[in-house]
Amino acid sequence: MRRSEKVDAVRSALAGSAAYGLLGYAFRYPDEQWLAGLADRDRWIGWPETLAKKNGALGDSIRRIQEGLFSPDATHQFDLETVQRTFSRLFGHAVRGACSLYELEYGNSEIFQRASQLADIQGFYSAFGLELTADMHERADHVSVECEFMSVLATKEAYALEQGHDEGHEIVRSAAARFVQGHVGRLLPSFGRRIHEADPEGLYGALGSFASRFIQSECKAYDVEAGGEFLELRPVDPEEERVQACVGSTTADADRPANPPGEAACTHPCAQPAESEISEVRI
Repeated sequence: MRRSEKVDAVRSALAGSAAYGLLGYAFRYPDEQWLAGLADRDRWIGWPETLAKKNGALGDSIRRIQEGLFSPDATHQFDLETVQRTFSRLFGHAVRGACSLYELEYGNSEIFQRASQLADIQGFYSAFGLELTADMHERADHVSVECEFMSVLATKEAYALEQGHDEGHEIVRSAAARFVQGHVGRLLPSFGRRIHEADPEGLYGALGSFASRFIQSECKAYDVEAGGEFLELRPVDPEEERVQACVGSTTADADRPANPPGEAACTHPCAQPAESEISEVRI
């Protein structure tokens, strides 16, 4: 690989890491820290231009998010109370909101299939030395957790490229392709569409549109098929929910309010600095 190609590949991987990091951050419960972090202009340096250069539609989506954050007209929709109300309307206070934040709430798989799918997700995390913190109250299939994992993989891909670790790069790239194909690439097209349709003029709608377009670009880059845009939420069977409660690996805190107003904000890996949430990952 020529030097210029290597630089471009590293820059592209880091832009992907930032984009996944944005999505991981954006879909956790909004508190004052969330507002400040999303509106931090340092978060938006460099990577939007890299993505826009590769895909003009992504640039348009990013600009729409930035307009929602930084334009003079954005103040009225970007106060904490308004954002929290919108979050509650879109995602609810439990696993089964109108736009569920959990991958395994989509589709028609049976309970024991979902147990296997959740174990697969956790297996990806474990393979890279990652684990959910003991005080965490989200399942491994939460969209923010999955996107944060992809952000870590993209960062490690950039490091392997920069250091010339061909074997490490291949390991990370292969794992990322499989996780995109089996999980985030399955979830985000439909998830993003649902949010955009439910909040077409708002900040979350802009984030949903970006999520859909970005993951389509990622699927193309990894040469995997993207999931459909019309995944239905799985039907709820009360008896199955009772069984799920006994199969704790798939439904930890399934009926627990996610973060109702007045309670502590969600504490998945995006809520705190990465070093306090995940162990060191080696390639």
